[in-house]
Amino acid sequence: MKLRPIALLGLTIFVIPGIAPAQNAVTEWNNIAVKTELAGNSAIPANSPNGMALYLAYVHLAIHDAVNAIEHRYKPFGMPIEVPAGASVDAAVGAAAYTTLQFYFPLQADMLTTQYNGWLAAIPDSGKADGVAAGMAAANQLIIMRAGDGHGAKVPYLYPNVPFCRSSGAQRQRPAYGFRLRKLRRPLRTLRRPLRSRHGWAK
Repeated sequence: MKLRPIALLGLTIFVIPGIAPAQNAVTEWNNIAVKTELAGNSAIPANSPNGMALYLAYVHLAIHDAVNAIEHRYKPFGMPIEVPAGASVDAAVGAAAYTTLQFYFPLQADMLTTQYNGWLAAIPDSGKADGVAAGMAAANQLIIMRAGDGHGAKVPYLYPNVPFCRSSGAQRQRPAYGFRLRKLRRPLRTLRRPLRSRHGWAK
């Protein structure tokens, strides 16, 4: 199945028997991201409308670009990242998720750092440093790209310019088209004769 960044928005990834190591890493850090967001303490509340889905999208976009910089299988979300051959995918996944979560949830940095250090300790040294560099580069690039995206902005609701729409204390809006709806001047004519069906006239 083709992996697309937008398809990962707000989705929790489940563990499947026989799954590849990189996918296990994504599953693990997805769970960490969900727990982190449920605890809150973000610059933009995760319990705001679409808040959790937004931060999960950030984490998975960073993971996507970090892994893709190593495997070169899909089009990156940001700019391509140069990574030496043999970089650890698991290290890249952890570094991307950790860097992203630590930035958006600074009050949980200690908890995240403890989990991240334990994660790195279980990864073989071969290619670990290059994987960490790839993950950090992808996360920092994602953070810069989303810095001015307007998430969390308080945008006032504007009432639409349609008939019979009232805002508080405002007059009735004019219709957007060139005519007005008017009341019927005469009532609809009632049916004066019975209906006929295939069984005969109705009584």
